Amino acid sequence: MVILTDRQIRAARALLDWTQTTLSDRALVAPSVVKRAENGERIRSATMRAICDALYKAGVRFAVDEEGESVKILHSATAPPAAPGAAGAEPPARRPKATRGRT
Repeated sequence: MVILTDRQIRAARALLDWTQTTLSDRALVAPSVVKRAENGERIRSATMRAICDALYKAGVRFAVDEEGESVKILHSATAPPAAPGAAGAEPPARRPKATRGRT
């Protein structure tokens, strides 16, 4: 199970200059879940994994050791894709229209 502290999640968002909504969009979780995680409330391990994965894909790395907890962003990480609806973001893929018996 991934264990991130509330401070690490907030610090990671700050490094990326992301809002809670941006993180929730990237992690595919509700904004209220990000808020709860950042307030130190318990969330499901699968949900924490989704948050961790979204931050990891953006180049964030976490560590917890005897000296404390840390968050860093990789210099070699490329800028993550724009959030849905943001300027420069690709429009969502369209599903093909259903055809009722037409060929």
